[in-house]
Amino acid sequence: MRILLAEDDPLLGDALQTGPHELGFLVDWVRDGLAAERELRAHPYTAAVLDLGLPSKDGTEVLAALRRARFGRGSPWRRRPHGLALKVDASKALGGLAASLKAPLAA
Repeated sequence: MRILLAEDDPLLGDALQTGPHELGFLVDWVRDGLAAERELRAHPYTAAVLDLGLPSKDGTEVLAALRRARFGRGSPWRRRPHGLALKVDASKALGGLAASLKAPLAA
């Protein structure tokens, strides 16, 4: 199975591709929206993870462009692509963890 990961943050991108790689999935990682759109048009991905805040074109714009495009018979997209967008506020998600740390951590 081939997955496209579109994420511009290097730490988050690295973390997001680790799990699927360990399960045997092929993950192609791009760092901007134009590259994501180009890859989605060129390859038959099973799934795509699109960051909402990508440079050049955000994930919702990439998905909208794919939905508007008219793909030919040989297209890797046989059906209309669908997406699920989740927005996470890292400061809220990590707030409880940060509050529970009482001393500096050493590496």
